[in-house]
Amino acid sequence: MESSGTTRRQATRQRLYEAAVTLIAEKGFSATTVDEIAERA
Repeated sequence: MESSGTTRRQATRQRLYEAAVTLIAEKGFSATTVDEIAERA
């Protein structure tokens, strides 16, 4: 059984990943910043 902290961490990681993929597809890798990814997530 997973702890709630582990589950929340996985959900956060998934949101960050999805935001990164979306932004990179929209703007390109070089034009995407970590701040934008965090804001979108």
